[in-house]
Amino acid sequence: MLISLAEWLPKGGRILDLGGRDIRLARRYARMGFHVVMVSPQRRKSFKETNIDFQRDDIEAYVRKCEDSNDVHLSYHLIIVNGILPFVDPTILTVLPVWLERRGYVQVRTFADDDPVCLLHQYVPVEFIELALAPAKKIEDRRYWNMESTAPRAANRRHVIELLFQKT
Repeated sequence: MLISLAEWLPKGGRILDLGGRDIRLARRYARMGFHVVMVSPQRRKSFKETNIDFQRDDIEAYVRKCEDSNDVHLSYHLIIVNGILPFVDPTILTVLPVWLERRGYVQVRTFADDDPVCLLHQYVPVEFIELALAPAKKIEDRRYWNMESTAPRAANRRHVIELLFQKT
């Protein structure tokens, strides 16, 4: 779903990737001319990419810091929340619709309640995600088994939920 969103975004649009889990995805978007802001607490080796602004920061702290700053320049055409909800305070989602440009998107990829990650950490119900991201409207909801997870300590199979919201 992620790369296919590129055709829906304006040329040179801004993308916020909370979690920065997939550098390949950010690079693809950057090569297409999008400006990507990646936020991750993980250290990256010699991270110098055109059109990618890497912020090494705690995700919750970054969102709260930006929320408190009332920065009028916080506007994105796409916000990616990929696989971080079991590990962060999910109420950070409530800030994201404010940061979206009109007709902008929030893409959330998380795990179902029976996934091993959620058995060890927290499961965030889809209903909570929908409520937190209001007034953005859910336009896609996919659930599937991902057999090729490359995450460290990953189970062989991941029960994944992928949601797409659009600000109207």
